[in-house]
Amino acid sequence: MVKLGSYDPEGFLDSDNYQLLNTTTTNSWAVSSYESGFTDDTGFFQFITEDREVIIEPAYPFIYVPTNTYNLLAGIIENHLILISMTKTDDYVKFDKSCAAIGAEISEKHGVQSFFVRFKGGHFTPKISLQDLLVEPSFLNPKFTGQESCYLGIFPNTNAKD
Repeated sequence: MVKLGSYDPEGFLDSDNYQLLNTTTTNSWAVSSYESGFTDDTGFFQFITEDREVIIEPAYPFIYVPTNTYNLLAGIIENHLILISMTKTDDYVKFDKSCAAIGAEISEKHGVQSFFVRFKGGHFTPKISLQDLLVEPSFLNPKFTGQESCYLGIFPNTNAKD
């Protein structure tokens, strides 16, 4: 389990599994990583092996990464999920079907997909299923309610360090 945010006394009870990651500054949720990428159950493994700043915003189901990292990750998604219709822009990856349909299609055509990040100073590698990173358009903007599309919850952060 990964907990983000304020003090939690229960989090200290299992000291063998306790990990502390320092944020890059005291006023940001940004943490330093040294590797990130995608894995699946067929042996596909593609990753970025450079120091990066990753922002995990606890209030939203998104991951913000520097622009260059976003471009690399979005390119990996575009190239690996070649059988799935999508639009990749400088700001987002958008699929042309509902999140439920895309999640099922990813599972059917590509098996279990996971996004992972290896953090500096930590000894664990959290994995997030790609299906859990699918964002309904109405969550991004209420005006998008009813749209038959889905967004990947990894977005560029132009303020983050590449």
